[in-house]
Amino acid sequence: MKMAKILKAVASAFVAGALAATAMFSAVSASTQTADLTITGTNDNHSYEAYQIFAGDLEGSTLSNIVWGSGIADGDALLAALTTADTVGGVDYSSATSAAEVAELLATNGSDYDLTAAQAFADFISDYLAATPSATATVESGDTSATFTGIEVGYYLVKDADDTLDGEDEAYTRFIIKIVGDASAAVKSSTPTVDKQVYDDDDSAAWNEVADYDIGDAVPFKLIGTMPSTLGDYETYKYIFHDTLSDGLTLDASSIVVTIDGTTIDSSLYTVNTDPSDCTFEVAFTDIISAGTNNSTPVTVTTTSQVVVTYNATLNSDAVVGLNGNPNEVYLEYSNNPNQGGEGETGQTPEEYALVFTYELDVTKVDGDDNTKVLEGAEFVLYDEDGNYAIVDLTTNKITGWTTDPDSATTLTSDSLGNFVVIGLDEGTYYLKETKAPSGYNLLSSPIKLVIDAADVHNLEYDGTNASSELTGIEITVNGSTNSGDPDLGTVSAKVENNSGSVLPETGGIGTTIFYVGGAIIVAGAVILLIVKRRMRTAE
Repeated sequence: MKMAKILKAVASAFVAGALAATAMFSAVSASTQTADLTITGTNDNHSYEAYQIFAGDLEGSTLSNIVWGSGIADGDALLAALTTADTVGGVDYSSATSAAEVAELLATNGSDYDLTAAQAFADFISDYLAATPSATATVESGDTSATFTGIEVGYYLVKDADDTLDGEDEAYTRFIIKIVGDASAAVKSSTPTVDKQVYDDDDSAAWNEVADYDIGDAVPFKLIGTMPSTLGDYETYKYIFHDTLSDGLTLDASSIVVTIDGTTIDSSLYTVNTDPSDCTFEVAFTDIISAGTNNSTPVTVTTTSQVVVTYNATLNSDAVVGLNGNPNEVYLEYSNNPNQGGEGETGQTPEEYALVFTYELDVTKVDGDDNTKVLEGAEFVLYDEDGNYAIVDLTTNKITGWTTDPDSATTLTSDSLGNFVVIGLDEGTYYLKETKAPSGYNLLSSPIKLVIDAADVHNLEYDGTNASSELTGIEITVNGSTNSGDPDLGTVSAKVENNSGSVLPETGGIGTTIFYVGGAIIVAGAVILLIVKRRMRTAE
């Protein structure tokens, strides 16, 4: 029996696809005492280390005369630790007195090719590896494999060289166990993904990566995280969203909600940090696997699970108007070392982005008969199609909020150039209601309808750099007449006409003369009559 039993077990499992499992074994046949071991599916420019755990003589498919290999720093210390441990992966090594007996117990108790036992053994012995590996191999630039050439036959633990990942979208592979004559093994690592979306409340009414809003609006965001295909390799799994908002957006921390596969997760099971050093806020799970289990409504976190964070952020007065927009980003920090002692190591996904636009309305008040003549002193209020009236800071011309009370709306007054400006408008329909006409002009009898339409801001992918492809045009329709705006500046312009008041007709010329002559005759007649009466009295 001895090692032949484990060799027979791993040979059948290898054929059945063991390379895709947590620990990987292969029985090989070789007539020499050196062999090549090739690691496939590797990261570019990455290094691997091989540690010989058991050495011996390989004859056919049997490793005999087994002793501790060169990859073990202190075989006596390892044996003592194994024999005093309760069990390691369900295997009791308390009776073992040598490396050969440890191998026998591993083979006997793993007779059905117990991958859990094999991986637990690899995890356990990782604390007893030699300071220098038995062999190293490096993936050359552009290659996807690395080969340990001419290494002594035996039973090997293969691992990523320490500190060989840069933390960017990478994860360490599970320890690989191989019995070496010439053989190969595929690494197995996987990373989660993250996406960031913003709710588009205009025509599409859907989650996209680009949307536009009024300053003062609460903008809904959604972060979507996935799980790695190797989640089962980890006992615990750290999972942290790092979200950064632009200066033009203010987080509403009270709006944060986290779900796993649609089930809301108790807020006590994760931490919200609104004062981190590298972003606006974090949503952190120390162990997302146990969080699902301990939720008031338990959730089983699997490789296909989705973690969703939703929250609102208010578009504020610092919002950028026009093409550059207000970009926002997120990255996911995650556990990336499933091996013993690697619980605290993390990697991170590439950043994902969402973009929010807002626009500027420039209005010029002009004479209805002569559009080159601008009118000062016209007063308006602006409201949207839902009856919300704009409140505007007249110093900055930026919207600060909205009200349903018309009396609380900000009065917008045309200046000496006939202009007034409103900054921070969404795509959509608005109305300008004139509340006071310029001196000598008639008050508009009905509101002016304004429709702002931004081109190509929906259903697009935003990578954080190509804002120009996200906003290709903007236009405004004023009472049915459409004019193009400036997408770079995010501005649209409208001319509003006023007609002068009516000039009432007045009499003049001969009519006035007749009036005056007629009046004079009446007065003269009265004087003559008075004189005649006086003379008649004297004659008497």
